[in-house]
Amino acid sequence: MAACYPLPGEQSKCAPGELDLRYAAFWRPIEDRDDCAAFVAALPDLTRVARYERRAWSRRRRAFCEFLAIKLRCDEPERSEHLPGSVNRESDANTG
Repeated sequence: MAACYPLPGEQSKCAPGELDLRYAAFWRPIEDRDDCAAFVAALPDLTRVARYERRAWSRRRRAFCEFLAIKLRCDEPERSEHLPGSVNRESDANTG
């Protein structure tokens, strides 16, 4: 097909109408088929997309867990004094 598209200033090496024949061979019309046949033809692609989505979700989940682990390590000295569910004795003495 590249021979039909020469560089500027060069002559085309395609015979008249040859480009149309090449396009027709490349862009074959898809034959009519029912919904079931179209679904069966699409199954490999759908399986591939589903696998990609599972892998992307796993990477996202793993990155989020790593982020939380890093965040907890950075906040550890502050959080050890004020853990959820623990009682802060100084604030109880001041309020009462």
